[in-house]
Amino acid sequence: MIKWIIEKNIITCIFFLLFANMLDAQNRLQYNKYVFPDLFVQGLNLTGNAEYRKANDQNSELSRLEVNVYLNYFAIENKPDIQRYRHSLISVSYNRINNSSSRESSTYLTSNYYQEYRKFINPKKGGMPLFWEIDQLIDIAAFNDDDLNSGSNVFRFFDAEIAFPVKFGVGRIEPLAGLPLAEFLADDLLEAGLIDTLFGQEKMFELAQKIVTVENARVFDSRRARIYRLTEISGWLEKHGVPSGIQSFTILNDNLFFAQTGIRGHGKFHSLGFVPYVVPDLIQIFPLLEYGFGLQYEFRRAKNISKKLHHDWGLKSGYFAVSSDVFQSGNVFLLKARYALTYVPITRTILTVVPRFSLYSLENDRGVIETGISANLTYFINHRLSLNSGIQYFSMENSRPFSTVVLPSLITSDFYSSEFYRTNIVRAPAGNSFKNTATELFLYATLSYNLF
Repeated sequence: MIKWIIEKNIITCIFFLLFANMLDAQNRLQYNKYVFPDLFVQGLNLTGNAEYRKANDQNSELSRLEVNVYLNYFAIENKPDIQRYRHSLISVSYNRINNSSSRESSTYLTSNYYQEYRKFINPKKGGMPLFWEIDQLIDIAAFNDDDLNSGSNVFRFFDAEIAFPVKFGVGRIEPLAGLPLAEFLADDLLEAGLIDTLFGQEKMFELAQKIVTVENARVFDSRRARIYRLTEISGWLEKHGVPSGIQSFTILNDNLFFAQTGIRGHGKFHSLGFVPYVVPDLIQIFPLLEYGFGLQYEFRRAKNISKKLHHDWGLKSGYFAVSSDVFQSGNVFLLKARYALTYVPITRTILTVVPRFSLYSLENDRGVIETGISANLTYFINHRLSLNSGIQYFSMENSRPFSTVVLPSLITSDFYSSEFYRTNIVRAPAGNSFKNTATELFLYATLSYNLF
């Protein structure tokens, strides 16, 4: 069974690699020459909601108060010598329930912080630059439930996951944000007769960088932001010979605000990382502590074939020494591979397909094999009818179940991907509990039709 699963994944990956290279071999631009513009953008968002319900019947009375607060922060920095991505989320939920027989309150806190900081040593020398990298992953969850009638605590737990990988490597994946959009925009202008020939590579790169710059400008009003972006890009087009008018405006507005081209990068890197981590838990007054240290190798390759087609693939392997106060300690070997394909025939239709494979091996011949494939299709049938559909399949084979180790999501996830190394994929369910053999199939389809 395990051999059959491995062979099936290899065949699937080979099929998609051949499909990707045969589907659209046209490459008019040298994507490896594109330089993502210098950028530093950050945002902070605070949201909250409150709800109160009260119900009565002949025998009982029930009231419930729920309050939720969310604080979300992100920051993206891109320079020739630095790539940095930070994201933090804090959420607090409070519930209070009163009924005829009991009164209970509960508080739930979650906090997540992730930073990826990559420093390039020789960014201006061309070729494959050297880099060192420091990442942080901190996940915290706490829950407290009190019985207000007795004044006693019903349940309390604290769970955390902390990892600080340090990596050294060579190579760089450059974000291509803005470039596929600029290509589709230029094609529409040419088809409408507003330009005689397509922009050359230098102008296309300049337009893409302009799109990225205006889209990331901090304009604190959505309507003014729209006006600013349209004004700036239409000014650039007019400067380069595109006549201003309703036709060019509608083409620009359509592409700038309604096009989908996927999240893309171009380049490759190899890295070797040292990953210390700790997983402390506190359930009531019973403490659990697991900690480990690993050596991890990672390879990523992203290639943009044309404005319509992008694919990337990666490999991750590592060896982790795990110690635990309660569970059986051991050494874990992992091997993960993934391929992702994005195909955009038109800017309203996008297909993403992602096959993946994971192998975890613990001592004493205990091991887990995970395989999966996910696909999502947004299909523009006509101006009234559109389809969104997808599939997620996940399979986990356990030779001998082991639920005695907990690896942080930075290690078990399918290439934990930041703003820079991210593909537009649908993630399959994670299977890092290592408890049981399981399969899961999830299908969905949404058909939308505008009557008028």
